[in-house]
Amino acid sequence: MRFRRNAAPWLIVMGAALAIALLSGTAPPLVAVTLIALFGAGVALSLINAAPSRLLEQSRSSLAAARMSSDAREASVRARRGGGFSSPDMTLLDIGLIAVQTGDAGMNMRRTRDVTLDDDGVRPFITLNVLPAAADRRSLVRFELRDGVGKVRYVHEMRPYLRAGDMNLLADHQLPLYANTDNIEPGDWDLRVSLDGNTIAEHVFTVSPSIEDRFSRARRLAVDGEAPAKSRLSEVETDAPMSLEDLLRGQADNGQKRAGR
Repeated sequence: MRFRRNAAPWLIVMGAALAIALLSGTAPPLVAVTLIALFGAGVALSLINAAPSRLLEQSRSSLAAARMSSDAREASVRARRGGGFSSPDMTLLDIGLIAVQTGDAGMNMRRTRDVTLDDDGVRPFITLNVLPAAADRRSLVRFELRDGVGKVRYVHEMRPYLRAGDMNLLADHQLPLYANTDNIEPGDWDLRVSLDGNTIAEHVFTVSPSIEDRFSRARRLAVDGEAPAKSRLSEVETDAPMSLEDLLRGQADNGQKRAGR
């Protein structure tokens, strides 16, 4: 606690009056005790320097923490155990992956924790709640995808302008999966997110192998001497996907409908 400088003159006056009363010997014992108690209360109050705006921000931070998803809570705990740092002015509300797959019916986007090599690609996202104290500035957000042996397979950095309130941050680029020639291995992977150099989340997800007919198709292409087709990846990049807000809202509505059955 810091001492209030504007309280110093009052404390000096009170201290002088108390000293005179005690040294003169004219004050009855009960009065002397009362004066000492009042002076102590004044000193205690002068040490309290609680700003109402800060108390309001702490209240908002507590309310935001109550809205954290189970994935966000797990990812935050894993990050702290690994030496990460979380700012009291920002709360990780949600974290996850958006997988994209194209087919005869068009492009399908879904939130998932189980990615398959049949997917065209996958990109990470987070949702932050930013308090006014941390807003109105640019921040460096870094996404990393690491495979089962810890090798970094994907890095994307972005510099969003932070505004007070909830912010959805979706990576601009994806990690290609379908027809990827970089030997993507199935297994348990990690999504790590850092904010201004500090790790704020470590999210575990699974990369599953493709279905058997995908392997059969790859073998037929190898026998025919054809190169793996990558046109689906380009379609995903050129098509205009729905916003992250619409996707998360749609999945929440579907979950409520299933719960109501």
